[in-house]
Amino acid sequence: MDEQTLSGKGPGRVALAARRRGIPCIALTGVAAPDERIPHELGLLAWRAIGTAGAPLPSTQQAKADLNAAARELAETMGKFGG
Repeated sequence: MDEQTLSGKGPGRVALAARRRGIPCIALTGVAAPDERIPHELGLLAWRAIGTAGAPLPSTQQAKADLNAAARELAETMGKFGG
């Protein structure tokens, strides 16, 4: 999630469309946004990064585990908001 996300990348367009319609939107991103304002400008209720910027790419098995952990964390967050 980066400046390009605000400039029309697919996930950004989905998030903005959801915001315009009042639909809660969450995101799982490859790496953390370098600028905390990006998720807020997109109107995301919550978001989690799967990877770490500058880190080597994980194995497929590790990537799957990281994705599952991030999804679980988001699900717990959504539960706290009644989502």
